[in-house]
Amino acid sequence: MKYYVQQSALPENKRNEAQTILGQNQEYQGFRDLFSDKDRIFTDISVYDQEGRKVHKTQGTLVLTIPYPENPGSTKDFIIFHIKDDGQVERITTFEKTDSGLKVTLDNFSTYAVSWKDASKQNQQENGNDGQDSHNTDNSAQGAQTGDHAMPAFWILCCAAALGLIIFIRKNRRLNEH
Repeated sequence: MKYYVQQSALPENKRNEAQTILGQNQEYQGFRDLFSDKDRIFTDISVYDQEGRKVHKTQGTLVLTIPYPENPGSTKDFIIFHIKDDGQVERITTFEKTDSGLKVTLDNFSTYAVSWKDASKQNQQENGNDGQDSHNTDNSAQGAQTGDHAMPAFWILCCAAALGLIIFIRKNRRLNEH
């Protein structure tokens, strides 16, 4: 099945709501001193099916690249949290820094918070993380890039117009044949 992805910044009221939910999360609180509020973006990732219906969960996973808001180079550390529609918060620990952004594999779509900091800052959380990399998060998530830059509503409208034109032409041909 083909999916269309739309990523957008949250309006201020939704951003404030997401910030409140995130601030109440115990795991996030462990990172609060390491990642500044000013170096964070909240983004809504929405996925639509071929008919233009919003998809909240796919049957498999989608690999998306969340673009960097600025050129971070290799000097930034990133952290990503998924703020689910039910108010639950989940830390995304598996992602890859690429030239174009943070490459993540997702199966749920809603609000994501991406924070970043200079890699040179000491990361206390990494030191107590059982040897696992905490995948640093720079604020580089501006929009999910899937390689498909098509706007689903526009293409659905184009298909509907083309279908209408085909029906009109066929009806005119039938009338002219009789």
